[in-house]
Amino acid sequence: MIISSIFFKFLLIVELLGPVKDKFMFKTVKFLRIQEVIALIGLSRSTIYAKMNKNSPYYDKDFPKPKKLSKAKNGAIAWVLSEIEMWQLTRINS
Repeated sequence: MIISSIFFKFLLIVELLGPVKDKFMFKTVKFLRIQEVIALIGLSRSTIYAKMNKNSPYYDKDFPKPKKLSKAKNGAIAWVLSEIEMWQLTRINS
């Protein structure tokens, strides 16, 4: 199911972008900290964390999970920009 979800998102992007001559390749990965995610998607900090919490009524299984930037127990986390943008595209078409 995870693979089909990723494949669907890929097809959605291809459909929105139209024909592409070059191969799909991400040249760089941009990480967003929580304040940048808040500014980009317009949701509050608590709503973002509620979307990731399986026990929350606002849980969204498709919302991107943050990545750990360090091995420390309470270390820094960040979201991948392309994953946030893909999530936004799925919101437009749902």
